[in-house]
Amino acid sequence: MNIFEPYRGGESGYMMAQVLRTYRQTFCVDYFEVDAHQFGLDNPDGIASGAYWFYHRLGFRSIDVTLAALAASEKAKIERRSGYRSPEKTLLKLTGSNVALNLGRQVPMHISDITTEVTKLAAGRFDSNRLAMERESIAAFMKSAGWTQKPTADEQRVLREWAPAAAAIGVKTRREHGLLAACVRAKPRDVLAYQDAVWAWQRETGRVPKAGSARLRSPVDAHSKRLIEPRIDHR
Repeated sequence: MNIFEPYRGGESGYMMAQVLRTYRQTFCVDYFEVDAHQFGLDNPDGIASGAYWFYHRLGFRSIDVTLAALAASEKAKIERRSGYRSPEKTLLKLTGSNVALNLGRQVPMHISDITTEVTKLAAGRFDSNRLAMERESIAAFMKSAGWTQKPTADEQRVLREWAPAAAAIGVKTRREHGLLAACVRAKPRDVLAYQDAVWAWQRETGRVPKAGSARLRSPVDAHSKRLIEPRIDHR
């Protein structure tokens, strides 16, 4: 969300909170992540406006724990010193990672975590032949899910996305394939039903990135411990 300069410092925080609340209540989203560009990475206006603190006030915290500690130290200075403003050098350093608001206990799987594994699957088992990977993955997916009817053209397109992904992240049980089949059927017809189906799959299976498999997202250190419990600052 971009707030134009004349309207900053007014109700922008309230507007942002309502956007977050809408996604939280409609789609059961419990993890929000903001790209560092939004608060200053290759964005001089974000640095000049101190945009990092806009997100910080809403509960977002740096993903990289070292930068999260730096922000906490800087926040203490702001509270102690009247009129203190964070130096440009510090704000630039804080763009070293994205910021996140985590309302749950786990960092959810991200699309890049899945696509990395799909690429590895195609290269390792299919000599980078994506069509062969799709054919074999779809056949195995439908068999395990008990899918006997011919898929529609729309469902076929979604199967080309989900079947290789299921194979790449190690989906093996009939139950889990069945949950994913519900995702495939829902996506072409109803985006809200699709979101519910994906949520049901994640909730029942607890699918999150596994250490040592897909890389966790952090521009600074992909393997650093992630801060998972930022608190909302209501001041």
